[in-house]
Amino acid sequence: SAMVKTRTIFHGGVLVGLAYVAMHAMMSVSPHVSSIRSSTSVTSPPRMRPPGHELAARPAGGNATARIHYLMARKRHAQPTPPHSPAGAEISPGASTVPEPHFSCATSRGPMTITIHPDECPRSAVQLLKLLDSGFLSQGLAFWRVNKWITQFGADMSPMARKKQGEDDPFEMVRADHQSDIHPQCRQRRRAGENETTLLARCKSDVDMSAARKAHPWANNTWALIGGTHMLIVRGANQDMGTSAPDCPVATVSAGMRDVIDKLHSEYGNPIDTPKKGGPGQRLIFGQGLGVLEQWPKLDVLYNCTISRGASRQVRSAAASSLAVLAGGVERSRRRRGRRRRAE
Repeated sequence: SAMVKTRTIFHGGVLVGLAYVAMHAMMSVSPHVSSIRSSTSVTSPPRMRPPGHELAARPAGGNATARIHYLMARKRHAQPTPPHSPAGAEISPGASTVPEPHFSCATSRGPMTITIHPDECPRSAVQLLKLLDSGFLSQGLAFWRVNKWITQFGADMSPMARKKQGEDDPFEMVRADHQSDIHPQCRQRRRAGENETTLLARCKSDVDMSAARKAHPWANNTWALIGGTHMLIVRGANQDMGTSAPDCPVATVSAGMRDVIDKLHSEYGNPIDTPKKGGPGQRLIFGQGLGVLEQWPKLDVLYNCTISRGASRQVRSAAASSLAVLAGGVERSRRRRGRRRRAE
């Protein structure tokens, strides 16, 4: 029993000695830490805490137990740091951080950025990529038709005119007519398993779909394909543009609308809008090429357009997914017809 008492006294003495050493170390280090913090600290606004969560004042002196309780209280009441976002921007719950695919263009009025919508208009988006990749949009196309409603462009020397001059057509592969898309309002009302042919027919004849199309014309800044190589940008929206069943807004001018499109030179007129002014027309361009536009020196020009590889891949992937949905309806229709034939 005497030996047990001796061991207990010994262990107790060791523990007391260790506690004393730890307290002495904290007291000796604290002034140095405080001096370093005071010399390197940056003034910051006080942290706001919820009501009822006031922290006790930091304990003075070398009371180790009080310091531990103080630090534990800071940890319990610490507020999470909000995610960084640009000034004036808000992060919506569930919002995607992947930007929509876009490309950039240089014009005689300055640069502009165009955002593509492959989910809504997959075939038109793929055709637009062909125009970008082939260099068709980088040959100095003129905004040959400019009025209060639209600007039209895309006219260049026709393949027949090139052939007469003994030239090959470098854009032969992109001139072929591409299949049109279906109006987005009709796609939103697609029935489960409905194939594209049936959907387009219903888009043209269904009263509700017709009303939906007419209630959603092309908005100002819409970029649309009106042929394999012919395009327009809406400068002034009206109730007649973009309401037909195959009308699909493939893109929008997301930057440069006010500084570029709204300021295009429009005094020349053209044979379609103002025959008496004698401005440039696409038939003249078809026959003689873009060089004929030198007669109208104030005409604005689309110099070139470029798209990144990442944006191009994004467009193709989204377009393929969008078309696969419609193709699924076609495949289901084929399976149903096959089952009916086998039943007969």
